[in-house]
This record gives sequence, structure tokens and C-alpha cells, in this order.
Amino acid sequence: MAHHYNAKDGRILPSVTKVIGDMTGEDYKWWHIALRKKGYDPIKVLNDMGSIGTICHYRVLSKLTPCAIEMPDVPLNEYPVGVDSFSELFEMLWEQTGIKVENATVEKFSFDEARGYCGTYDLSGKLTGEVKNEIDSRHYTFSGSSALIDLKTSKEAREKHYLQLGAYFPFVKPEPDYGVVICLCPYTDAKTPYGNKNPHLLSKVYVLDKDTLMMYRDQYYDLLKKWWKING
Repeated sequence: MAHHYNAKDGRILPSVTKVIGDMTGEDYKWWHIALRKKGYDPIKVLNDMGSIGTICHYRVLSKLTPCAIEMPDVPLNEYPVGVDSFSELFEMLWEQTGIKVENATVEKFSFDEARGYCGTYDLSGKLTGEVKNEIDSRHYTFSGSSALIDLKTSKEAREKHYLQLGAYFPFVKPEPDYGVVICLCPYTDAKTPYGNKNPHLLSKVYVLDKDTLMMYRDQYYDLLKKWWKING
């Protein structure tokens, strides 16, 4: 999966996640300290979580499209301990949502040379199903609504996840009516370095309408301009 793009004018365009990561400046020092106290190497844990997320995504996304998608770029001898169990839980939580996606486009890489960024979104298509929106507790019934969907292994959605949807929004044609973050947290074992973050095995769905997507798109564009002023 590409994390940058070489533009025709010689620029290396950053990915959506690179821009948001650089500009929001999340501080994980407290988390690193907590892991070290428990005897874990924070860097290894972070790398393993990245691999788990990649494998979990493949487990679900590969079944939503008739077209083959890129295999996880993780050597078998580097698969984290317990990854099979985590990916099974991730898939189970996806099924738990009851969501169906028709005409699915999966792991689509796109770029915008004019604005200067690129990215790969998880999933877009026609959404069917009834969900509870964790943002406002409203229930939504979708019947073939166009949607941009991002799957997460985190226990809940955060502001940066909405910014990601806003950044990917212009890449989906025609423009989707909704953006949806779906948290399918597979971390349920306190004996692992990842902790028991989802003890009740619940999936969580966060729904953004088109107006909200456009608001986050504009917020992302502002971050992107600042990123290029620093790195251009």
C-alpha cells in the first residue's frame, strides 16, 4: 500500500495519515512509559499493532470485493503472537454490525497533485443496514446509500479519524452521501500488551453526513497547507 506519491513536478506527496500525524502531534509518551513498566518494548508493540491492523483489514476487505487485493506486507515469521485470534474477532465484529456493502471499491489509492497529497481509503460502495450512531445515539437505516467507510481496530473513533474521512472524501466519485468510521476493536486480553479494550465485544459505528464530511475536508485542507509551509 502506497504511503506517498511522486508528482510530475518532482514533489513527493505525503499521505493523508502522514499529514495528520505530523500536524496533530499526538503524544504517546505516557503509553510508552506504561508499556516499559510492564516489561514491553513500545516500538515492538507499536509495530505489532500495525501488522495486526493490516492483517485484520485484509481479513474483512478481501471478502467484500471479487477483485484480488494486495496481501499484507508482513512476512509470516514476523506475524505477531495471537494475530489469528485478533483477525477472527475483527471479522466477527464486522459481521455483528449487520452492514452490507454492494458495488464495493476496496483499498483505492488516489492522489491530488494540485493540493499535494495522496492516500488509500478502505472502502466505498452502497451501504445497507441499520446502525446506531455513537456520535448522537441516533439510529440510521441505510438502503443503498453511497458511503465512504473506514475500519479501525481502535476502541472508539477520534477526531483524526474524521479528518481522514474528510481527506478521502474528494477521492470518491460520485461524492458519497455519508462517511462511516467502524471500530472493530479485537483487543480483549489483559495479558497482552494491547490490554482488554473491548471487554463486551462491541462494534461501534460513527456516521457523518455529507455536510460534516465537507467540513472535515476543509479542516484537512487547512492542515495540508500548513504542512507544505513547513515541509515545502
